[in-house]
Amino acid sequence: MSESNEQPDDDWPYLIFSAGGEKFAVASSSVREIVRNNSIYPVPFAPPYVKGIINCYSSPVAAVDWISFLGKEGTNPRKETIFLVLKDCEDIALLVWGIEEFKYTREITKQLFPESEEHGCFSGTISWDNNMVPLLDLNAAVTKIRGDLENC
Repeated sequence: MSESNEQPDDDWPYLIFSAGGEKFAVASSSVREIVRNNSIYPVPFAPPYVKGIINCYSSPVAAVDWISFLGKEGTNPRKETIFLVLKDCEDIALLVWGIEEFKYTREITKQLFPESEEHGCFSGTISWDNNMVPLLDLNAAVTKIRGDLENC
């Protein structure tokens, strides 16, 4: 029997972040790193939610404004920029407003949506202490982002 160094998502904490005055959750195992205050270089003909590219270890990474991607409006009240560079798609980073906290599985209740229903870029919710936030389905989000970028 071989041993694996990989842990299932439920052994990792959930990262709670804010954007547009709302909170969202993502499994921290799907985030490669959190990058702060990178310059954004605009690119022509990109979808409006792609604010440009950032330089991440000499590789271009699309800076996707999460709240604009959802079709909502908001102006980031903070002076700094915060990006969640995704683990399995290292060419996309989510521009968010703030990192709120990390919550472990034992601290939360996770409710997944039925697979037979369409929920866009969300797979369910997590809740704790009278807080409930949507849980991102990064595969669905990345598929839409890549499709939009290919059609530019």
